[in-house]
Amino acid sequence: MFNSDIPPLKFCNNSCTLKTHFINCIKSNIRHKMNQEQQEVQTKKPGFWQNVKSGTYLGGIVAGTGTILTKAGLAIYGFSSIGPVAGSFAAATQASIGSVAAGSAFAIAQGVAMSGIGVIALPAVGVGAAVGGGYVAYKHLKK
Repeated sequence: MFNSDIPPLKFCNNSCTLKTHFINCIKSNIRHKMNQEQQEVQTKKPGFWQNVKSGTYLGGIVAGTGTILTKAGLAIYGFSSIGPVAGSFAAATQASIGSVAAGSAFAIAQGVAMSGIGVIALPAVGVGAAVGGGYVAYKHLKK
């Protein structure tokens, strides 16, 4: 019944037995499965809290940038914390207006410049929160 013409089975190498080959195959399959799971974890989309974190950063950037640009813009035109700077665009505008009406654009700009950074920062923080919240909503609903 035994045919001696059939060559013996060879696995990994000549010294590998069926038992060791079977064990090596199981180990290889386990390693492959673990690598697949690690790749799935790495390619996972960011969750809600990651989007909130990103939105908070974005809101802070918008608020800080808005505050700095507003203060710098007012200073460029000559609005300062003690009034219009002599020889500036703001001084020339005030001279041409004469008596400045309350609530006018000039009065608002001078009021913001004189009241300090807090008055500028509050609306900028509101805009930053709206932008950051919009980003979070967009990312969350995009899924």
